Amino acid sequence: MTGYRVVSSHEDVYPGNRLCALSGVSKSGHYERLGRGPSDRTIADTYLEDTIRTIHHRSCRTYSEPRVEGQLRRLGICVRRKRVARLMRRQLPIAPPSSI
Repeated sequence: MTGYRVVSSHEDVYPGNRLCALSGVSKSGHYERLGRGPSDRTIADTYLEDTIRTIHHRSCRTYSEPRVEGQLRRLGICVRRKRVARLMRRQLPIAPPSSI
């Protein structure tokens, strides 16, 4: 977790200037970061997560990263398998191993 995230997540409990000093981030950088909107990558990831979720559900939850990547390419979305895997891990629950 970066220093900026530490400050943002604990700012309601502790003073922001003290957290900035302890985390090694500048106060001006922290407040500038708060004023910014989401990055282009975050916006693209949100769109991809929705599309991946749709593809995965239409396949009755049988498609893994390679097939989802192929479906995205058919839709004209050029994305690498590692990014698809990261987004799938973030949004799809992993079933616990069955004890036989």
